[in-house]
Amino acid sequence: MPQMAQNRRRVKVYSYSEDLQWVDKGTGYVMCSYVDRLMSMAIVVRAEGDGSIMLESKITPDHPYQKQEDTLIVWTEPESCDLALSFQQQTGCDEVWNKICESLGQYAQIDMGQDIDDTIMEEFDSIITPVDLPPCELSKLEEIVKIVKAPLLIPLQRASRIQRESLILAIKQEDYIPKLIELFHMCEDLGNLEGLYQLHEIFRTFFSVNSDTLLRMMFQTSLIMDVIGCLEYNPSSKNRQHHREYIRSKALFKEVIPFQDKELVNKIHHLYRVVYIQEVILPTPSLFEENLLSALNLSIVYYKSEVVKSLQEDENFMTQLFTQLCDEATDESRLVELARLLKEICNFAQSIKSRELYQVLKQHGLMASLESMLMSEVAMVISYAVDILMIMVEFDIALVKDYIIQQQHQSSGLDDDNQLLLIITDQLVDSINSGLVTMVMLL
Repeated sequence: MPQMAQNRRRVKVYSYSEDLQWVDKGTGYVMCSYVDRLMSMAIVVRAEGDGSIMLESKITPDHPYQKQEDTLIVWTEPESCDLALSFQQQTGCDEVWNKICESLGQYAQIDMGQDIDDTIMEEFDSIITPVDLPPCELSKLEEIVKIVKAPLLIPLQRASRIQRESLILAIKQEDYIPKLIELFHMCEDLGNLEGLYQLHEIFRTFFSVNSDTLLRMMFQTSLIMDVIGCLEYNPSSKNRQHHREYIRSKALFKEVIPFQDKELVNKIHHLYRVVYIQEVILPTPSLFEENLLSALNLSIVYYKSEVVKSLQEDENFMTQLFTQLCDEATDESRLVELARLLKEICNFAQSIKSRELYQVLKQHGLMASLESMLMSEVAMVISYAVDILMIMVEFDIALVKDYIIQQQHQSSGLDDDNQLLLIITDQLVDSINSGLVTMVMLL
């Protein structure tokens, strides 16, 4: 395949896990082709590295397909899970989407109530037109609330999707969200509670629309704190929640080891705010429409992946972290800080199932550092080491098991007392640690 075509169809594959998280399964190249084994057209993704098959999914009407925005195709496989392809380029997404529709039959796809691609049926071109949004003024807020909520009140799925796309298009074309934020500032300055309640309703509804485009507009660095401000004025809550004040004054970020990429700090702050919206501000998922989590969770996975990528590339950060962890001259309080930081990084890798981050950590001395931490005289450092080992075992037992087996094979050249399994055994003898007991049983 020519390089240009490969890049166009380059995708990240995501699956929706049982714990309601989008999991990054890796990057590859996608095509729609006939698969003899399935006796059907299928979506086939081959891994970017070795060309192995990452995904082979039969194209069938039993799998509801959605094209969300410009670069995302999502579908459900009832026998397994929800899957998503995130394309590097829109042209690749359009090509694969058209192939899926051709395989299913164009009219059958429309009848299924999925998103309508205007390249499929020209007669639908006139349907996706922006709605008429009123001028962004205080006197029009009640009307705006009705307009943005209208697509969620339509029972017919196809009509609902058309109205949603029309709403999103209008908001984007008219740069409407910054205008709403200006109204928010005006209402706060005037103490206009009715206007603030209406703005809360508008932005709360934007999340229910489940649109990646809307989320990107709301999550702009210059706007996200104001969006959080709008969500503070919940008319159904007796007391206003001061989320912005908490984020600015209470949720403090400490840079234990300076990052070379200063933009990484901004990415971490931004990610924290998006996760805060999801976990603290928004109601529990059961109160939302069924698909709400897909767009928001996928956005969070994207932001986390960006942070992970920057971390993996920060050679100085990784070197400093593991050098100081293994340095006997590092004082106790600093050691505890570093151990806590390493645990947070491992938790982060676990949250998006990032095998690549674990590999980078291991290359920089993760396992040797854990041995050093387990032999520390500081109880908290030992506790963090045990927690990290448990996180690794839960993610992939081979991360720990392969290292222990490798040490066994190389034991003739090692000080036996410094082998990980013996260190763990010594800890079990010296003190009963439920985490270590569980881990040894798994190993």
